[in-house]
Amino acid sequence: MTSHLEMHREHRRWQTQNDMWRDDLANWEREVEAALRALPTVEDILRNHLDALRQHGAAIRMNEQDFGAHEHALCQYEHGETGEELIELAKGFDRSAGKVAWQKEKHEKIKHRHHSLMARWYLFSGSHHEANQSPHNFII
Repeated sequence: MTSHLEMHREHRRWQTQNDMWRDDLANWEREVEAALRALPTVEDILRNHLDALRQHGAAIRMNEQDFGAHEHALCQYEHGETGEELIELAKGFDRSAGKVAWQKEKHEKIKHRHHSLMARWYLFSGSHHEANQSPHNFII
């Protein structure tokens, strides 16, 4: 049988555990409250990234138009047409090559940033590349 003294000791030990648990909970609540306050910042980061992706896509389409026009003029010249447009486009070829190199470097930076952001998002949300997953299915 457990003595009164042993029971008192056990009660104090339990109280100490309860005190630590309450401290843990208070800290965790503060952390969650801070995370909730940060949500608008997270949303801003994701929206800015989406804007960057769309701008990058527009720049790619512009580059495609530029070299597409040059390719078309090359084909016309090779098929015996005058190629007047080709001369002007050829003058800008080095500039176009520079733009493509710059776009490639920018694409790699955007890809790295995208993978970093999405890895963090998937880790947080528990979603695994499921674009249509309900936001209520978080695995935390």
